[in-house]
Amino acid sequence: MDSEKHLDTSSNLQYFIAEKNAVLIVSWIGEFTHQTSSIIDKCREEIAKSGAKWVIFNLRDLKPDMDKITVPVFARLQKNIREKPAVLRLTSLHPNLRSFLQEQGVLRPDEVANNLAEVLQGIALTKAA
Repeated sequence: MDSEKHLDTSSNLQYFIAEKNAVLIVSWIGEFTHQTSSIIDKCREEIAKSGAKWVIFNLRDLKPDMDKITVPVFARLQKNIREKPAVLRLTSLHPNLRSFLQEQGVLRPDEVANNLAEVLQGIALTKAA
């Protein structure tokens, strides 16, 4: 990858960013809680500086619990990505987290994919067309 960034923190949330060819992948590790909102905002700021046209959240290592207080922070992150403009995809969502985000009204079905490979394959097909 052209660019890799790592936020090392003693918090319960970390993220890793990798970017190449207008595709930015954010791998989240830990949990989205009120206490980790500032880390989510830092990631939002980094994404805003990127020229990526595709932003993929790999949520495989994210704990399935999210408190309701964090939902607006997550929604703002999604909104900022869509307004870049960039295509947003969420991969490897735990079923409990998926249900929670759907109940909160912040999950768009067309932005959800089963896994990272599926999204990258779709991007390759889109670029080839």
